[in-house]
Amino acid sequence: TADLDDAQKASVTLIHKTDKPLLLFGVTGSGKTEVYAACIEEALKNGKQAIVLVPEILLTEHTVDRFRTMLPTNQIAVVHSKLGIAERKRMWKDIHDGKIGLVIGSRSALFSPCKNLGIIVMDEEHEWTYKNEQTPRYHARETAEELCKQSGSTFILGSATPSIESWPRAKIGTYALSNLPKRYADRPMPSVRIIDL
Repeated sequence: TADLDDAQKASVTLIHKTDKPLLLFGVTGSGKTEVYAACIEEALKNGKQAIVLVPEILLTEHTVDRFRTMLPTNQIAVVHSKLGIAERKRMWKDIHDGKIGLVIGSRSALFSPCKNLGIIVMDEEHEWTYKNEQTPRYHARETAEELCKQSGSTFILGSATPSIESWPRAKIGTYALSNLPKRYADRPMPSVRIIDL
């Protein structure tokens, strides 16, 4: 956590202290990913496994690049619905056997057989793609919350525009709430102009 600013450090501290799911409400560019990384690193040091959910398969590679500094590539699994059967089988066996520390993927990654789960991060939690419309129907947020409850794991939901389900839960205290109101390193916010059409 040495490179984190004060707001990020406060978020990490709150995540470690609370036993509730935590909504990390941060503007774009505020460094939410660094907060996730600090919490995941802590879980991995304690011998736990981590799951990072991203709304789209296309975002998994970018996410993997961020975490390669933390773990060797052979300890990171990228799980999504486009995997072949043989690849999926090998990956699931490695996750089950504890050879994988970090699982990154779309909503189906939630069902990875982590025997020692310590943390689930749901990035861009407001995205509609977390809802599975086919049978079995489920929402990744509700499923992840229940999984964390049963396994005693930490659950972080991150967004610059929280969903209409998560925001009220944070306001009434069902979820813990942490704010990152500024961009990292005091970078300026993008300028906004209203154009009269």
